[in-house]
Amino acid sequence: MWLGLLGDVSPGVLNAATGFYLFVAFVLLPIYAPAAVLLIEPRGWRRMALVLLLAAGAYAGIAFLLALTSGRGSAVACDWYISFNIDSTATSVAVLYVLAACGALLLSGQRILVYWGLVNAVAVGALALWASRGLPSLWCFLAACSSVFVAWYLRRLNHEHDRGKPWPWVDSRTVDAPGIL
Repeated sequence: MWLGLLGDVSPGVLNAATGFYLFVAFVLLPIYAPAAVLLIEPRGWRRMALVLLLAAGAYAGIAFLLALTSGRGSAVACDWYISFNIDSTATSVAVLYVLAACGALLLSGQRILVYWGLVNAVAVGALALWASRGLPSLWCFLAACSSVFVAWYLRRLNHEHDRGKPWPWVDSRTVDAPGIL
């Protein structure tokens, strides 16, 4: 995107890269985050709450998708970062986005995910304040840290499973019971 914004690659490449980034960040993420946590939670009240967050994320994602498909997404080069924006979306959509993307981890029944959710929520707030002052963007750094955490967590789960510990989403009391909630 930097090369496109500097005029070093074609506008078509810039538009494709911008559209892809905006789709992943604004449409996919608020749906993916609660869905991923929902899939690893055992049955119970947390799953019900995560279904509500998934619905909130889907609403936000669809609202952003409609805005993107009507041409309201943009990327603007600033001094130290690219400013991404989707015009004419309600504040309530942004609130639902944050609730879905950050709240899912906070609702997990697994303590390590809740801790990462707290770290993530604080980091999102700090980075939003940081970016509002025109300082270099660190959103990609947070995304990279999250990717490292997810890889570590999944390897840890797999290692524990190999040693005989059940998957966290398997509840021995409800293994034979039908339904997802």
